[in-house]
Amino acid sequence: MVSIMEIWKPIPGYEGYEASNQGRVRSIDRTIITKRGPKRLKGKVLSGSTHSEAFPYVTFQLGAGRTLSAHVAVCLAFKGSRPDGMVVRYLDNNPANNWEYNLCYGTQKQNQADRIANGTKSEGEKHGMVKLTQKQVKEIKQRLADGEFQKDIAVLYGVTQSTVSNIKRGSRWKSLGA
Repeated sequence: MVSIMEIWKPIPGYEGYEASNQGRVRSIDRTIITKRGPKRLKGKVLSGSTHSEAFPYVTFQLGAGRTLSAHVAVCLAFKGSRPDGMVVRYLDNNPANNWEYNLCYGTQKQNQADRIANGTKSEGEKHGMVKLTQKQVKEIKQRLADGEFQKDIAVLYGVTQSTVSNIKRGSRWKSLGA
């Protein structure tokens, strides 16, 4: 197995913290001023917490306390400041892979295209709030084509009439096509 040397760089805008090319974040040795006078703090690699969407992030205690996602910290340190209107993209769409080579800046549109290309976009049955299966949506489309009323179809499938209307118009379940 090839071992890649870990390289640490300062995180711009977060004095006293560094990010590594392997996706880790650490504090550096520093002195802070307290009510009792100067206090020497030893730097350490910080452990991250997992966000509800599985995005690892590290909490920095800077003054009032600020949070910064690990992927953003690594991108700031290795790619520079984020251009206006850009987001940090995971090239492999794996939010646990915060290695520098896997991150880049891009538009939200590019980020969504990555999710589609990598099969990680939460649409259709992958969506967390889904109430219908693909089979049921196809059945609904057939019932609509056969002339059944939206309201009756909605009652039959336990959804609202507007859900059936959205399926008919193609604004929901676009992945199934017309």
